[in-house]
Amino acid sequence: PANGIDLGGADVDGTVDEFRITSLPTDGTLFLGDPTNPANEVTVNQDIPAANINDLTFVANNPGTFSGSSFTYASIDDDGDIDGTPATVRLTVPPNTFGGEQSVVPNQSTLLNQLPTTIGADPDTQPGEPDVDQFRITGLPDGADGLLYLGNPTDSGSRLLIVDDVLSEVELRSVFFAASPNFDGGEFTYAAIDNEGDQDATPATYVLNGPPETNDAFGTVAPNAFVELDAIAAPGTPITPGTDADGNVVSYRLDVS
Repeated sequence: PANGIDLGGADVDGTVDEFRITSLPTDGTLFLGDPTNPANEVTVNQDIPAANINDLTFVANNPGTFSGSSFTYASIDDDGDIDGTPATVRLTVPPNTFGGEQSVVPNQSTLLNQLPTTIGADPDTQPGEPDVDQFRITGLPDGADGLLYLGNPTDSGSRLLIVDDVLSEVELRSVFFAASPNFDGGEFTYAAIDNEGDQDATPATYVLNGPPETNDAFGTVAPNAFVELDAIAAPGTPITPGTDADGNVVSYRLDVS
């Protein structure tokens, strides 16, 4: 088939013997048979035996920037009559999916509300057509870190999410993460599905950031003395920075008591 598309036709009073290519796709080349052989390039008005129509292959000029195309073909029956309304074959590309990132508190349920404004986009959506319809959960956080729910897990109508669950955009924006007491960071992945049923082959990642850890220190400070904090620890044991399992510590907040 032409990149996985089954082609064909029918004749109510006979058989379809051939197909005529009535227009060619842009941004690429159509081949009959081996696409590495330039002699197999298809031309406009080329007639192809019905038995070979599914040997067509489309090769994009630049797969990285290809945003969709189409070509047309018409059935020719055993009487030599040709279909006056050729069929259109649309060559589509999968949608794109965009991720998010959010800080999560251990042992709490958090609404994951840091998704981008546009979660998924389809480069070849036609005017008047919907863009991305759904999103598939393709990967879950480590179960030891927590669980994903559609809806607040404290509500009776919520449900646990599993791999391959398909959600609408409204549902994806209603996902909660119930973090375990020992949560220290995680992630999950999801892929957009467009109105043609194509799924993004490179799912987006939603990063779940855990809180950092701050190290204790102790020491003696003389009354009315001014000392640098890293000088109050015992000799050979200076204050060490805090740590963050899923990132870097960038600042500290002092709670003086």
